[in-house]
Amino acid sequence: MLGKRVTCLAPTAQGVLLAGTAPGSLFKTRDFENWEAVYEGIKHPAIYSIALDPTAPDVIYAGTAPAGLFRSHDAGQHFQHINTLNRVASSDKWTYFEAPYQPRLHRLQLHPGKSSLLLAGIRSGG
Repeated sequence: MLGKRVTCLAPTAQGVLLAGTAPGSLFKTRDFENWEAVYEGIKHPAIYSIALDPTAPDVIYAGTAPAGLFRSHDAGQHFQHINTLNRVASSDKWTYFEAPYQPRLHRLQLHPGKSSLLLAGIRSGG
């Protein structure tokens, strides 16, 4: 992780610390000395948010820049892109800000009483 800027951290129930970096990807460690990159399937250059499902320990969500949402079902070994972030059910005309602003998924939070509901905060600009 040398030379990377850490943008988010998430400790897991299994004693693993996940770190998102920009530029970079997602890394994990158990001892804070040895870091392993875990990003197969994440196609965006920076991780800005991480959410862990408390009811399913192997499920990890990663929010990226440009704004993208990825999910892993195997504790971070493989990720799949979730396309629904690019639309809002209540608005046919919703979109991200235009260039030169780069939207990023700045915050992810699973609903505390309903882990099937993932809330996302998108930030554009500085």
